[in-house]
Amino acid sequence: MFHSSLSLVVVVLLQCSSSFDVNYIRAIVPVASPKVNVDVPISIWTPATIEPDSTSLPPATYEYEIDIRRIARLLLGVDLPAFSFFRSSRKIPSEALEAARIEAPSNSPVIIFSHGYLGSDLDLHPLCFHLASKGAIVAAPIYPESLCGVYEVPSSREDLTRIMILDACLEYISKTESTSGRVGFIGHSLGTGISSSYSSKSDDHSPRCCIAGFRSAPIAGSKYLVIASEGDGVCSSEFISDRVEEERSAGKKNIESIILKEFNHIDFLSEETNSAMVKFLSPLLPIAKALKIPLLDFDKFALNPRSKECGLAIEDAVVNFFAKELNLLG
Repeated sequence: MFHSSLSLVVVVLLQCSSSFDVNYIRAIVPVASPKVNVDVPISIWTPATIEPDSTSLPPATYEYEIDIRRIARLLLGVDLPAFSFFRSSRKIPSEALEAARIEAPSNSPVIIFSHGYLGSDLDLHPLCFHLASKGAIVAAPIYPESLCGVYEVPSSREDLTRIMILDACLEYISKTESTSGRVGFIGHSLGTGISSSYSSKSDDHSPRCCIAGFRSAPIAGSKYLVIASEGDGVCSSEFISDRVEEERSAGKKNIESIILKEFNHIDFLSEETNSAMVKFLSPLLPIAKALKIPLLDFDKFALNPRSKECGLAIEDAVVNFFAKELNLLG
């Protein structure tokens, strides 16, 4: 499905009305350790200036994969047969065109998006696009806990960790892009763990945005933006607010927080990825309920989808946070 050569990666241009156009690729990054050697797909959005005649090219799409076999393994610990109907690959529409000639700005900061449990690299694609249009290189790896099932995961989680993948992702970007050396992090749900704590240097001032999940602010030099919702049935706003207050009581003044009212846990994700999940997985909802499998607010979204409204509610706050901390365009 994927090719390890960058020359074979699909390259698309995402047109936007902001200061930069945005170039998108899904690159393949090798992650190696003594026990594993895995090619991990990583979505990368980069700011670019596109020559005018590129706008006549046909539109492109994102590719969003769902693998029921991977979901069953993660939630139930069982291996299902490799039937083709257990997999879905859906094209998500975008304002994309295949890029012909691009010129990327130099010295761009990097922002890493880490998805949650059963998430994907495309879960926050509208926000990633918007941040790139302001001048950031935005990368989103597919972690082992993804529902995409696009690579084999070793039986021991210690053999392929999120830190290993994030290390490889940053190394890849440093070799292929002109960066400023500044890095920021965004995480949703489980992804807030690594986003709030990952550090590759002792003097770390990386800004960090935690959406629908937060436990602590361990990096003293970082600024934190924490976003929660009272309608979240997975990671409650009360739990998150208590953790924020504990950190502030301990003398940490580097945390901003936003509490929304009505949005559920996966309303924070893109409308397109959520809708694809509903269309493919809804027939399995009664079985999941009967087996008492955690639904992660999937059932709430199926009844009352609010992704677009939720995205609009947080977009400006997140973009302004990183614009200030990483000197992006306002």
